[in-house]
Amino acid sequence: PARACRRISTEAHIGRATTLDPTDTTEGVFGCPHPSAAGLTDRLVERHPDTDPELRMPLPPRLSTFRLVLTIVLGAAGNLLEWYDFAIFGIFAQEIGQCFFVEADDPEACTAGVSAGAGAASSIYSYILFAGGFLVRPVGGVLFGWVADHKGRATSLMLSIVGMAVPTLAISALPCRSQIGLAAPLLLTVFRLMQGVAAGGELPGALVYAVERAPTHLRATFGALVQSTGVGSVVANGIAALLLSTIGASALCQWGWRLPFAAGGCCALLVCCARLAGGLPQSEEWAAAVGTASPRPGLLATLHSSWRQITLITLVLAYSMAGYYLLFVWITHYLRTERGLPAFGASCVLNTAWAVTVLFSGLLTDRLAAPAGGLAGPSCNKRRGPDRAWFSSPASVAMSFGLLTLLASQPIFQHLRTASPGEVACLQGLLAILHGMSVGPLQVWMVLSLDDVSSRASCLGVAYNLGSSLFGGTAPLVASSLTAITGGPRGAGVYMAVVTWGSVSAIAVADRMHRRRTAGLPLAARDQHAVGPGGQQHSNATPAAGGGRAV
Repeated sequence: PARACRRISTEAHIGRATTLDPTDTTEGVFGCPHPSAAGLTDRLVERHPDTDPELRMPLPPRLSTFRLVLTIVLGAAGNLLEWYDFAIFGIFAQEIGQCFFVEADDPEACTAGVSAGAGAASSIYSYILFAGGFLVRPVGGVLFGWVADHKGRATSLMLSIVGMAVPTLAISALPCRSQIGLAAPLLLTVFRLMQGVAAGGELPGALVYAVERAPTHLRATFGALVQSTGVGSVVANGIAALLLSTIGASALCQWGWRLPFAAGGCCALLVCCARLAGGLPQSEEWAAAVGTASPRPGLLATLHSSWRQITLITLVLAYSMAGYYLLFVWITHYLRTERGLPAFGASCVLNTAWAVTVLFSGLLTDRLAAPAGGLAGPSCNKRRGPDRAWFSSPASVAMSFGLLTLLASQPIFQHLRTASPGEVACLQGLLAILHGMSVGPLQVWMVLSLDDVSSRASCLGVAYNLGSSLFGGTAPLVASSLTAITGGPRGAGVYMAVVTWGSVSAIAVADRMHRRRTAGLPLAARDQHAVGPGGQQHSNATPAAGGGRAV
């Protein structure tokens, strides 16, 4: 009888059907000290969260197709500008270094009067600042993640886009060292670090917002849409090539490099104005979670209680981050320097194809995985039955193509040394497709694997930016070192295989942990695991003997 009372009370709490009075000692069904226990049992059978819409977990409101697409596009536009700004700084590193780190009064010095040693040193200083933007990204993840969890997802996205627009415009108008002395490189460093902090909060915040705002059957698609904005780097390369062909190298070095920064800052301000105009409403799922939760723990307590999920997501991102920078940064550098191949144009085409593949993989995941299944939900494949098809969840889709990448990476990298230009394009394209098909489902997987909605943005911000700093920024350096040791690109292929194996293993472990946590919950609550006061999960709801539902 006591166990039955606990099960009835737990199911009533999950379904929010009624409130039991523990002070009432009237004996009811099963000998429970609640007068309404018998009637409650009937109501729970008739009104269950799986069948009654009024008892389901809060979901984003239904919007028109145009308003829904506009909302997600505005949420993802800042991430595209983030990729654009980072790529522009890397492309014009030499020009920036000669302006801010070289003492020269002659405006022609940047093209003719600077020695080779000074030019190399200025480029190194610029690349140090470029890496510094990556190192401070975890700070932005923590800061803007806290804002997103306590003040709202839309508020965080508004602040992050302003934090990107202001320093970008400031860099475009910053005087050179020959004009204001040491203040120029110091201010450039400050503005660059501000860009890194803002970028650290933009993509995790946009990803959480897109998944929470999207309809349940389109969550993987909209999550993949946010990640596919990596084509911002292609836009940056296209603008750089256009400026070089129109104004020339001399004008580009003197003042032309400022134009892409000014354009990026103006676009960020336009996105900010569009978001302020009401195109970015708050996430209803976050509002419902915050409104029903008791006083939440602090940031350190939240990170401590979720350290397992944060660690696993960081390991999962090793393949996503390292794979991207190996494909579109290191391989391009290797082909240009070691093989003498014109890899720039092919890299832009492959980057665009990768973005399309990421979006397609999100559509595929939504088609094959159940709409309400979340991470461990049943498949849409009716002939194989629920939870039996391999493509039954985003985790299984990502692991499938990750395993194919594991098998193909080392042979493909090995053949880059001797393959013809056409074969190189085909091999690189195959790796880009396999990588994109794995990365697309991972976006919704990362969001839904963090069960507590009220701390989801903070945890994802820390995990995503740690993965980006540890594995993304260091991938070209590790690949170059292994290539020098092994005497060819085989070492880079081994590194790609190792990080892929580690990420696939982390996905399997994290998905198994999520299945265990949600094993006793109704299907409608699996992809947004019910969380009680203080972030404690309801894990004492047990399935019934038949049909898999709690009584």
